[in-house]
Amino acid sequence: MPAEAGRMHEFPLLEPQSIDLFPILVGAADYIEIDLPRWLAESPQVFVAFFDDLFEPLGWTDTDGKHYGARQTGVGEESPKRKQRQPQVRHQPRKSYELADEVPPSARRKRPHYKSRPSFWDIIFPILQPPLDFGSAEPVFLPYPLYPFQCPGVEFLLEHPSALLGDEMGTGKTVMTSVAMRILFRRAQIRRALVICPVGVLQVWDQHLMEWAPELFVTVVHGQRTMRRIDWATSAHVYLTTYDTLRADMQSGILPKEMWDEFDLVVVDEIQHAKNPASKPAQALCKLQSPWRWGLSGTPVERPGDIVAIFGFLKPGLLEDDDPPAVIGERAATYFLRRRKRDVLPDLPPKQRQARWLSLSRDQERAYRAVEAQIRGDLIGWQERGEKIPRLHILAAIGKLKQICNFAPGRTTSPKTYALLNDIVEEVAASGSKVIVFSQYMKEGIGKLESLLEPYGVAKVVGGQSRAVRDAEVDRFRNDPKTQVLLATITSGRVGLTLTEPSYVVHFDHPWNPAKKWRAEDRVRRPGQAAESVNIYEFWMRDTIDDRIHDVLERKNLLSEEIVDSLSVEGIERSFSDEELLGLLGIAGVAKVPKRRSDEPQRDSGEASRNGSV
Repeated sequence: MPAEAGRMHEFPLLEPQSIDLFPILVGAADYIEIDLPRWLAESPQVFVAFFDDLFEPLGWTDTDGKHYGARQTGVGEESPKRKQRQPQVRHQPRKSYELADEVPPSARRKRPHYKSRPSFWDIIFPILQPPLDFGSAEPVFLPYPLYPFQCPGVEFLLEHPSALLGDEMGTGKTVMTSVAMRILFRRAQIRRALVICPVGVLQVWDQHLMEWAPELFVTVVHGQRTMRRIDWATSAHVYLTTYDTLRADMQSGILPKEMWDEFDLVVVDEIQHAKNPASKPAQALCKLQSPWRWGLSGTPVERPGDIVAIFGFLKPGLLEDDDPPAVIGERAATYFLRRRKRDVLPDLPPKQRQARWLSLSRDQERAYRAVEAQIRGDLIGWQERGEKIPRLHILAAIGKLKQICNFAPGRTTSPKTYALLNDIVEEVAASGSKVIVFSQYMKEGIGKLESLLEPYGVAKVVGGQSRAVRDAEVDRFRNDPKTQVLLATITSGRVGLTLTEPSYVVHFDHPWNPAKKWRAEDRVRRPGQAAESVNIYEFWMRDTIDDRIHDVLERKNLLSEEIVDSLSVEGIERSFSDEELLGLLGIAGVAKVPKRRSDEPQRDSGEASRNGSV
């Protein structure tokens, strides 16, 4: 390599700061398996022309205005190509095949390839941005300002390569982790990250990263075996997957062993699921070798054995099974941060809302498509006969499909119950809090949930109860610490019922009229009441009538609680024509409702973001 090429050369940015560009280029080129020094030595003209295209939009030049690579490479003076080109408004990243064509074959890495090549620009873009200074009073690089208590959480993660963030559910652990991860990428401290989480929060993570770290490329590894193989082979900054997918793919070889030690950061959400060292998820985690390891858990970890097992992955060698509890607590304290909602209550909004988008099970899918086809056939028959379809008939058809979204016929479990139990109720119960679960339906809602949630202590408020029975159920929920779940139908829960005990609300399903569910929520937290912040979770199903309902509400601007508060339940129902209700059922030519792709992320703010949504 020419002597001139080894010199570090600084290039001014828009801000009064500079960076050493050459080592960054070498590191980024190594990321996509290109021998940059050899390329520079063998094809300097191509090298200069390529990086001229790459960096001109950033305005990086030598101090005398000449071509940025001229003095480094010894190629000559200012590029003629640069003189002829007019300034471009927007830079279009180079495609990976263009890069591959310009790199000499002798400069390409010889080791086996297990991933596709991304655009050079796409890969190095995060580390070419100015390093983020999180110490500033109000970071301007974030979409919303963080809550005051979240800033120490981000700093805690940045300062500890091994860390357990144990803040209570609803305080924004996903947001804090996404921000900290983004900062590490921008500081070039990591280049590839792996996030392992329950299946119910895959899309939550995807949405949070898209919102809080938009320059990072994220790949969700989940679903069919063939697609997972492609996903692992796709170059990205962040890979999102589940415990079961990771274990299965490591065992089958879909995730090659060569990649096991190439993740610089591993984030394990709900790490309490891996507290048993003999379990398969825990054994899979221990095969990953990464310098940065973060665990997230809102569930209190109290047993010394569980703490030892968790830190067996987060920081191997820190704790031993035979260590006294006092020693375990003292050593783990340095790497453990936990805040309760009541400790940070003044910083939280009254309501924090989060949507969970799930997919139908196979049984649900078959039943749903069959009933959907039957309903469409019946309704089209009415139209062909020239008869007006009664509104009640349309609403009944909507109800049939929504009940299948809860449970497949004859089944007592579903993706919704899995998410409810594993992602919410278990964590709420472990923290000693209480949760209220709303559903519209008795048989395909409250009835099946009651037996499923019985181990957590269940009270029930439904239609048809006498006043005495209803009062007894409410009193048990309020005063019995072993009764942590209240099941209520939307109609019974929004009339004559006021509860301040639960700090968590789950809409297992929801009516197409959002005013109904928000009236029910107001029974949990009354306006002006000095109560604890309430976390609200909504379950929606992809590729179903839920998609169309959500789109129509969004189009009518009825997803804003402030707007709906000014309207009556009846007023909103009158604003929907029969044609629009038929459009929810997908009847062609009646109401054209845009269909969202199943892979398109839903825009919700996730946990504790400044705009008041969680």
